[in-house]
Amino acid sequence: EGKTKQALETFSDIVATEPAYGEAWNKKATVHYMLGERAAAIEASNKALETDPRNFQALAGIGLVEMDALNDKEAITAFQQCLELNPWSMVSARLSICMNRRARSSSKADSVDE
Repeated sequence: EGKTKQALETFSDIVATEPAYGEAWNKKATVHYMLGERAAAIEASNKALETDPRNFQALAGIGLVEMDALNDKEAITAFQQCLELNPWSMVSARLSICMNRRARSSSKADSVDE
């Protein structure tokens, strides 16, 4: 965890001096995610998207955070946006998992209503 914290400090310093450096925001988001700091990861990913709305890696990162939090609707949206920008992204498998989970929970809800 020591090197991860050090990386967070480094990327925090970079974005403090170069706030328009989108990839530094994205890397900062990745480090927050690695530390289990979901809200901070989303916030940094959104900053990356502010500097570059086509940053598909930031969208993939948001999708991963939302997927881990079982927020499948938000994860699906982020993964789909990522795939629109980069159809070769590795997030398609994660998107499938989220969509299947939502379909299962939706069918369970339908069977309870009957």
